Amino acid sequence: MPDLCGINHLTVSTSDLDRLVTYYEELLGARLAFERAATSTDPRVAVVDVGGDDHLMIVETATAPRTDLDPLGRAGWGLRVGTYAQLREVRERVLRAGWPVGEIETLPTQWTVTVRDPDGRPVDVRAHRPRTAPSPTGGRGVGAEDADALPGDLAEVGGGAGAGRHGLMHDVVVDDVALAAAFVAFPADEALVVQERDRLGDGRRADAEARGEF
Repeated sequence: MPDLCGINHLTVSTSDLDRLVTYYEELLGARLAFERAATSTDPRVAVVDVGGDDHLMIVETATAPRTDLDPLGRAGWGLRVGTYAQLREVRERVLRAGWPVGEIETLPTQWTVTVRDPDGRPVDVRAHRPRTAPSPTGGRGVGAEDADALPGDLAEVGGGAGAGRHGLMHDVVVDDVALAAAFVAFPADEALVVQERDRLGDGRRADAEARGEF
């Protein structure tokens, strides 16, 4: 049996395809890859490249899409950027454009921010936190590879409420059109329970399993 290579595409619906494609291109960094006009039997469709080999297929429908959160109270799906700086840039761009966007939140292995696209659909945008080397005093310390990714203002990532074009993120609950495949997997060591000393030094411990988050 051949191994899976990843996600091919994720399909979402919209009542205004042009508006949604513009949002994903101009604010989240996607790129239009393909567009098909409506026919007598099929709706209008656009495919946008969201990084890597991942694509978002957008189907124009007469009805508004669902905008529910997933069982964990999050978007249920998302996009990924490469660094904290890029995540902050995306958030600021969405904020300047006047669209809804939350604060950047720090999870045990990622930073995340939730935006609402023009249909009101929640989208998580995340960046992986760099791995760190053990500190001399035990636990986990900030390694040299963290220098470019750590936030300039620690208050921005302390614990806000809960977007980039480096790929689709995990978690699956989208609207009622179609879901093509599961999301990309984390490396095995990140899929385990993450319990580490908070790198910002406040002594709190993060337990990903207990929180139901990554």
